[in-house]
Amino acid sequence: MSASPPAESKQIRARLDTAVVPAWDVGGMPGGLRVTPDSGWVDNRLEARRSYDRADSAASLARAGRVIGYQLVYDDAAETALRSGIGLQAFLTSVELFSSAKGASASLRGRLAFARGLENRSPQPGIRFGAV
Repeated sequence: MSASPPAESKQIRARLDTAVVPAWDVGGMPGGLRVTPDSGWVDNRLEARRSYDRADSAASLARAGRVIGYQLVYDDAAETALRSGIGLQAFLTSVELFSSAKGASASLRGRLAFARGLENRSPQPGIRFGAV
């Protein structure tokens, strides 16, 4: 475990959940969508478990400077959009805190490169990456 984060980092972490896109910033909650139980804090262990990149681990994310994340997930629980073929089925907004701008930039570059490698492919059943 590394030394405790500086006071400024603790203050930023305390406000991290306010940085994701809340429903009112997208013009209100689109009809039928709800915030899912998946919403909330995402530590490095959970982020690694959810990652499409099998090389990700809690330890590798911590070494890369990732401190914590927060996400809001909205979905159409009634599956109205799927049944009708029109509308928004789901969307996710997230934000991550890194210990440095350098670590955040490196992570973003790495994730973009990884996503580009999956462009127009399926990393797992039911998921397909479009254009990146």
